[in-house]
Amino acid sequence: MAETNWVRLGLFLAEGDPYAGWGEEVLDHAGLPYATFKDLSGLDSVDVALLFGRAKLEPNGHVLIERFIEKGGRLVVCGSTWGLDKVLGVEPTGAPRTSRGYVAPGPADERLWTQGCAPALFFGAERTRATRASVVLRTSDGDVAACRNGSCIYVAPHVGQTLALMMLGRSVENDAVGPGDGTVTLEDGVARAEDGTNLLFATDRSKAVDQSKPAFLFAHADTVRSILVNAVYEAIEATGIPAYATWRWPKNCETVSTVTVDCDEGDQYHVMDVVRSLINFGQPACWLSKTPGLPQEVCRLFKNYGHCTGLLFRYDSPQALTEQIRSQAVQITRSTGSPVRTFRPDDGKWTGLTRVYEASVEADVPLCVAKGGVQPGSTGFPFGTCNMFFPVSPQGARIGTAELPYAIHRPGEVTSLTVAHSLIEETV
Repeated sequence: MAETNWVRLGLFLAEGDPYAGWGEEVLDHAGLPYATFKDLSGLDSVDVALLFGRAKLEPNGHVLIERFIEKGGRLVVCGSTWGLDKVLGVEPTGAPRTSRGYVAPGPADERLWTQGCAPALFFGAERTRATRASVVLRTSDGDVAACRNGSCIYVAPHVGQTLALMMLGRSVENDAVGPGDGTVTLEDGVARAEDGTNLLFATDRSKAVDQSKPAFLFAHADTVRSILVNAVYEAIEATGIPAYATWRWPKNCETVSTVTVDCDEGDQYHVMDVVRSLINFGQPACWLSKTPGLPQEVCRLFKNYGHCTGLLFRYDSPQALTEQIRSQAVQITRSTGSPVRTFRPDDGKWTGLTRVYEASVEADVPLCVAKGGVQPGSTGFPFGTCNMFFPVSPQGARIGTAELPYAIHRPGEVTSLTVAHSLIEETV
């Protein structure tokens, strides 16, 4: 078999940027193989370079980049210009950085924009205007959101900052302040997942057709991320060197759906009703139960129909998270006969921003399904994504527990079918 030389993609992370580590999550999510570098010494070993984060190169860095381009290399820059204004064909406007803005939809033939998406919210971008670059996407304020200049593509929104602030949200220690319009209640003494969203209930929700209560209908983080991924693919194709990517869903599916059910020992008769309904639709589920778990005969029924069990986790001491997750997972494992691989904190609350993820890694429970809204006015994508992701700590380290957010809670009861249909369309 003839040997194929695949394209070499290099990810260069901005030193000192707490959000730079999300560059690896972006490329891993896209399934693209790459090498990570902390400085520009690796430029000679790549065909496409992605400069990710907020940084400013020294003069010798400018020389290395210019030589890289002269030799046929392709450059994608995201999060800041890295001081490469002339190379990128832009210049700063002199206005303060954008802390919160929107990318306006692009033309129908613009490949960097995912067609059909609504204006995408982002967090963090340098305000620039084009000097020589061809602007292909703009912010709602008219600044450059994405542009091309020869062998270079510039994506202005800081994708890492957007993903971190939107998808991680903020630690849920107590109530947040709700919109005050009666559509959702946050000031009720119960800390829930929706108390941790960094999206705004007043402006970031929309109404589906024939729907009275607004919902978070748009996966902003996914749209912003796709702009960068599309730019990387375009740069790869321009090299003329073949590339390969792994697909994240089985059997080449475009999308997958998941079903989880929160239950406890007193729910076993209700559980049986739900099991029968799921069997009718051929849809397995993950049953999340509190300790000591469900009766063994119920768990055997789950196994017979391809269902699995997980942990509905209760904790009272953030300092002992690891031991509490581990001990409760062991109890569920013993009662069900299957290892626990999925968990959800009770009410979806979490503490310490990423501490729950880190504790679950230590306890060997690798999937968390905490994020989502349980009230009609909080349903949808309050954390900006419909995709599973691996969190990144504020120190830039990848965490080995995946987060799988949920968009629809109790369809037909909490989430209306009209809203559910809109959410499914957005996911696809």
